[in-house]
Amino acid sequence: MFACTPADDWMRSPGTVNAGQSWSYNIPARPSDVIRLEARALDKFIKRERLFVVHDNVFFNQHGEVICSGRGWTIRPQ
Repeated sequence: MFACTPADDWMRSPGTVNAGQSWSYNIPARPSDVIRLEARALDKFIKRERLFVVHDNVFFNQHGEVICSGRGWTIRPQ
């Protein structure tokens, strides 16, 4: 996922930690595929003085077919 995320995106800020993820795989990615990521933040909350963000991620190939999708939880530096 991070390979498809721009370098200036909040997901790549120093100190961001992957707190968990759940994935569904639909079709295999092929060597010549062009992969596109659509991601959105769904929720954010403070727990034990840490900022958690819940986000959905969907990966598409060049034909618009969903390769995989998933939900992730990150802990962000405040």
